[in-house]
Amino acid sequence: MVSEMIDYVAAAVGIVLVFVAAVFFFNGMVTNGVAYATIRNQALQAQSLFDYILLTTGSPANWGTSYQTPSAFGLAAPYSQPYTLSAFSVNRLIKPFIQTIGNTNYYVENTTGTLVIVPKNYYVNYTYVKQILNITGKFEFQITIQPLLSVRVIPLNSPRSFNVLVNSYSGVPMEYASVTGILIFPQKTNPNSPSEILTFSNTTSANQQGSAKLVFSNAPTNMNVGYYVLVTVNAGGLTGKGYYTNINPSQTLAYVALYPNQVNITQHCAVQNSPPCGVDVFNATLLIPNGASGYSLKQLVCSSNSINAGQGQGNTKKYATCNFQLIDGFIAIAIQQVGNSQINSDPQILLVPLGLNQVGGAVVYGANPKGSVAAFTLSRVVQIGGVSYAVNVVYWSDYGPVYGG
Repeated sequence: MVSEMIDYVAAAVGIVLVFVAAVFFFNGMVTNGVAYATIRNQALQAQSLFDYILLTTGSPANWGTSYQTPSAFGLAAPYSQPYTLSAFSVNRLIKPFIQTIGNTNYYVENTTGTLVIVPKNYYVNYTYVKQILNITGKFEFQITIQPLLSVRVIPLNSPRSFNVLVNSYSGVPMEYASVTGILIFPQKTNPNSPSEILTFSNTTSANQQGSAKLVFSNAPTNMNVGYYVLVTVNAGGLTGKGYYTNINPSQTLAYVALYPNQVNITQHCAVQNSPPCGVDVFNATLLIPNGASGYSLKQLVCSSNSINAGQGQGNTKKYATCNFQLIDGFIAIAIQQVGNSQINSDPQILLVPLGLNQVGGAVVYGANPKGSVAAFTLSRVVQIGGVSYAVNVVYWSDYGPVYGG
């Protein structure tokens, strides 16, 4: 009788244990299923967001060139092939820094050594973009836009000679890459007239180490002037850009302010009194990409060809306004000091790229994914103004992960 009772108890305990184990197993399956469904849903959302940003222009479609605040966010170039981005929209993802000049704070960009003043609302704030994408309080993201070819231009000891190093996105030397260089050079005509903008070009090939020597043998030997070298590289079906300048941003003779249909050239004495200066004369020109032949030059119509700040005392001639249409290319400004004390001073070129693609620039925009438990990374090769770029988007939840069993 006792043994039968023990058997019944043992059987009951066994049934309970089996039931408890089944409950735990079922709960684990449900939890894992919920976690899998959540992760899968987030991955689909990341892909959807990625395609939306890269395949739509946003609204208005010309928000990159009109400097309007977009009501919808997209980076695609209007009327273009899929995965072709607008250089002007991408530019507005570059956060300017605030620089105090004199007693005034300016929003400034420095992509090529020339200080460019941009409007206060030029930069499109990440928090605002999350709002119009309807992901505030739900998800975070980071966009990285980086050229597929890294192009470095290094001056050599011999005049007019440069070394060009071409590497892939991963740092591998691109052997036998085709290299075309353009030297943008200011040439004095007479002491009191604007300098002429000259261009010199040459083409060469990289060796097995991805290194090429670029020589502008027909250029002037006086390399003390402020000049730029622009390089275009083709390798493995990809196009990359690079540049070099000998100009120190702190020594430029003027600041440039960009607006949708005009550019203002302001003498540095208008906002600071050091170094002192009198009158600067200048020549402003659009450099428009013209295929393998380099750039075609289009003279800008300006309100004046000279600026004179009067040491910051409100002289209306402290700046000049030039009208132009925002297109791919550069604004090149040949500028020099004139007057008895500066008669032998060397001119400069101020070069403003009208798209980061023109100089192989990169952008990182958004939050920092460091520390996120579960993040999704998506990648795509795109074109920006004919230059090959890799776009990476990292997407993650900002309210914590869902753990499986």
